[in-house]
Amino acid sequence: MMRLYRELYINPLFFTTGAVAVVLFVSAVMVPAASFLAIALLITLILFTLFDLWLLFRIPFQKPVRRCADTFSNGDANEVRISVTNPASFALTCYITDEPPVEFQIRELSLSARLEAGASTQLSYTITPSRRGRYEFGACHAAFQSPVGILRRIITAAPEEAGSRRVKVYPSFHHLNTYELMARAGHTHDSGSYQMRTEALALEFDQIREYTQGDEVRAVNWAASARVNKLMVNKYMEERAQPVYALIDTGRVMEMPFDGMSLLDYSVNAALGLSRAILSRHDKPGLITFSDEVATIVPAENRTGQHRKLTEALYRITTDFAESSFETLYTTIRRDISTRSTLLLFTNIETLHSLKRALPVLQRLNKHHLLVTILFKNTELSELGKQTASDISDIYDIALAEEAMLTKEEMLRTLRKSGIRAMTASPHELSIQAINAYLTLKRQRAA
Repeated sequence: MMRLYRELYINPLFFTTGAVAVVLFVSAVMVPAASFLAIALLITLILFTLFDLWLLFRIPFQKPVRRCADTFSNGDANEVRISVTNPASFALTCYITDEPPVEFQIRELSLSARLEAGASTQLSYTITPSRRGRYEFGACHAAFQSPVGILRRIITAAPEEAGSRRVKVYPSFHHLNTYELMARAGHTHDSGSYQMRTEALALEFDQIREYTQGDEVRAVNWAASARVNKLMVNKYMEERAQPVYALIDTGRVMEMPFDGMSLLDYSVNAALGLSRAILSRHDKPGLITFSDEVATIVPAENRTGQHRKLTEALYRITTDFAESSFETLYTTIRRDISTRSTLLLFTNIETLHSLKRALPVLQRLNKHHLLVTILFKNTELSELGKQTASDISDIYDIALAEEAMLTKEEMLRTLRKSGIRAMTASPHELSIQAINAYLTLKRQRAA
């Protein structure tokens, strides 16, 4: 009886029809013929219900199977597929209810499909995580409804039976191959198309070869040409094995939310994409995370498994909501990084006062290494500043938005006057902008 209770769903039509029969039976006092109609309706309803019950419980249904990747990409749409089969000799309608991790805040997730006799199908939905971490799915339920339509038989697959029970949400990796191709081609895009010339990337001597049509005359090696009595040119290759570190601020300022994710998560995603671009250019990516103290250090290397090492380190990054200490960052870099390196700093400095406190440390850091400071651009404030005010409250909001944008521009000017490369990027374009900054440095022979 308990099994019947758990596996049975009664269509509201059953109760509606029963209520109509009761009303007709009560009305029989005034209309005697109504009692016969009520009894006939009840008998018909009971017979159809028993027939539907017999149809559904004689079928050997299989439990639904959930399939998805073991790792999800943070901030991207990840597909979850559920397989169901109709073993009956007639068509059924199947209703799927899944239980994704509660942290994803997906409510009323329901899928449906009509299955012909003996047919199987896959129903799918997508999950877009906003936080890295480890999550668990719950049970998966499949409710089968016969053509009679009064009852549905519910087949439940427990979490350990449904499959793909646990998933890990890693930094965004869906676009890594795209970033690598962009880096190999020497161009990226920003709000459309933005290409970079790659000729200036040839920095190191590679070999001497015979001149071919199209080679630059400036590359002709006249001494070698005289020895072999034919034109020879010097061939150069892009400078490689340069250490490039992503410095990620994990202080409380990076927990500011934007479009469902924190600025820290956008920085983590950008650092992962940047590392793939760096490896494709044969340089050495590294990682340092800090707040009031340095939490993670991954030395810059170009060995097999470096990308995996960085992915695992980025997966575990969290914030302790502390005040970020640039002095601690400087001390650690001076102690642990002996060779001149390129440093891309992801941070969210919001006031000129905060910048002035950090500026002396950033200047000392830039003296020993090549520092690029990447600040976040608040696109919501930019949109607000473009609106037309309709009342006093709107004027106040627009004025505050314009003041915040002017403050950010003043920060950029202050950093650049101090000899520090600086840029702003919206959270959604952070990965592209960071790779652009790296490729620009390569192009300028600054890396």
